Amino acid sequence: MSKSRSQTDSLHSLLRPPGVSAEASRPHQRASARSCVFGARVRAGGAGPRLWPGPMALQALHSSGVAFRKILSHFPEELSLAFAYGSGVYRQAGPCSNQKNAMLDFVFTVDDPVMWHSKNLKKNWNHYSFLKVLGPKMISNVQNNYGAGVYYNPLITCDGRLIKYGVISTSILIEDLLNWNNLYIAGRLQKPVKIIALNENVALRSALDKNLKSAVTAAFLMLPESFSEEDLFLEIAGLSYSG
Repeated sequence: MSKSRSQTDSLHSLLRPPGVSAEASRPHQRASARSCVFGARVRAGGAGPRLWPGPMALQALHSSGVAFRKILSHFPEELSLAFAYGSGVYRQAGPCSNQKNAMLDFVFTVDDPVMWHSKNLKKNWNHYSFLKVLGPKMISNVQNNYGAGVYYNPLITCDGRLIKYGVISTSILIEDLLNWNNLYIAGRLQKPVKIIALNENVALRSALDKNLKSAVTAAFLMLPESFSEEDLFLEIAGLSYSG
């Protein structure tokens, strides 16, 4: 069933990169779609290489940056990347959408998981499951060698908000961004996220950029010759689910 013109215009308004006109964001051929996606980007942290396509910079909740940084202050500072995502960050469609009470989801990227968990255990002992009694080395071993290389602490109350946060090593994230080893965090970073912290790690910044370019390229290969902007972003969003 086709969408009405007003529905389509609303979607284009949401996805349109900054500086791209409404007319320019109508259905595109391959070349013009690539230009639309990579033509307007925002800087992470105001410095360094341009990383994020304009459409990824969706409207975050009012004052969310301050709230996120306040939450981040409860954790060890040694982070190469920290981002938030999900319904607690971006406004969702639907009558039951309530961002104020939604869980906030975070991912923290760290160079040295053992050191980071050691410091976090001292600050936030109650965040951890029974693994905390086995120490930071065991937690890091579980993190690095099981699942997608991420260790999650869920259902944590911080500054009056319910949060969950995952911890992944910088080296494992870079490998996933470049090679799509499991496409878990790399897949999440192909969707809208709120960057809270990003250091000057050139390899990480380059891998973040390449992950997005690879996602767009893969989406192009699976789309017909003519497609809309909506088709493009739906295809990108579906990459991590289709594997």
